[in-house]
Amino acid sequence: MVRSEAAGGQAVLTVRYAGDIIGDIAAIDGGRRSASVSALTVLTCRLLHGPDLRRFLERREVAAGFTRYAFSRLRESDSQRTELAVLPVLQRVARALVRLHVAAAIDPGRTTIDLPQQDLAELIGASRNAVVLALGVLRAERLIDTGRRCVTIVDAGGLRRRANG
Repeated sequence: MVRSEAAGGQAVLTVRYAGDIIGDIAAIDGGRRSASVSALTVLTCRLLHGPDLRRFLERREVAAGFTRYAFSRLRESDSQRTELAVLPVLQRVARALVRLHVAAAIDPGRTTIDLPQQDLAELIGASRNAVVLALGVLRAERLIDTGRRCVTIVDAGGLRRRANG
């Protein structure tokens, strides 16, 4: 999810995964969308217009689950803001890669994440150059491998330990 500012800057706010809901805030409160989305891979999605989503969420069996889901996203956002404020770039890169690995993992030991370095930089609030340096450290530690527009997690446990400091 990408937010653009009138002055021309943009930031990757977060990455969403299979099963996630996007555009729900604007659909519920009737306000403008606060971000745009672009897919990193081929996907199948379902479009619900605001009135349809609101009707769906009025169902008791759906409302509680959606509330838990929305709160988990708030907690995730709070955690990412805290990381941005207090952690060095290397640790932020490692944590972002761990989150992406967990979401995309088919093989628990090795996962390739299709994400350009500039997008990773915007996701963690750092310059592309700082991300390149951090990826170099993680590569030298044999935790990851990098390719054109992708990062492969080679040692998920080691990367997790690095992410946790």
